[in-house]
Amino acid sequence: IYIHGDAKITNCHGKYSNISADMALEYNQLVISFDYENYNDLKLLDLYSKFYETFKYIYLELLENGITEEKITLIGDSTGTNAVNYLLNNMVKDNIKISKQILFYPLVSGEYFGKSKFSSLQEEHITDKELLKKVSNYFSTKTKYKKDLKDENIFALLKKDFSNYPETLIICGNGDIFLEEAKKLSELLQEKSTLVEIPFAFHGFLKNNDVDMIKDFQNKIKEFLMK
Repeated sequence: IYIHGDAKITNCHGKYSNISADMALEYNQLVISFDYENYNDLKLLDLYSKFYETFKYIYLELLENGITEEKITLIGDSTGTNAVNYLLNNMVKDNIKISKQILFYPLVSGEYFGKSKFSSLQEEHITDKELLKKVSNYFSTKTKYKKDLKDENIFALLKKDFSNYPETLIICGNGDIFLEEAKKLSELLQEKSTLVEIPFAFHGFLKNNDVDMIKDFQNKIKEFLMK
């Protein structure tokens, strides 16, 4: 079950249906992708609430058709990883479980508005100021209240308890300015997490046409799914 990120941030305009189709063919898996283009006016927590109701419906349908929880994987990329975090947090109250999640270049810290403990997000070290500006603007405009920017249902690194997280594969480019926070999440998840750094890759690399790069992370995903 795949939740894509914001196309303005990842520059994947018009590519998500292709990405979903490629995943289905490459991994021989059923891929259900959330299309939420018509809900751009919703603030994040309202949007995520709709996602969760949709997810519960899909989950029950999958169970009824013999696809059990150990065969279900959540996938998010960029801002889609925040939605995946929300789903995982809310699944606890409904006793819903999945076996795995895959996070492409996650945005998990919420430290996009000036001060950050991550050196790559500090003014003197930022290598892609335009990307950081896009991310900062996205979360500023998509949250209803200022306190939402400190909500663990949006940003995973604000969580203190990761017991609800399944086995996790994190894939991030080694040129991504948000790599440090991906590493921090992987560190907190300990043995639950595998972090893969893709050489010469940046935020939004799913849109990349580099055959060798694509094969590299596709092989990592295959290994993870077939465990």
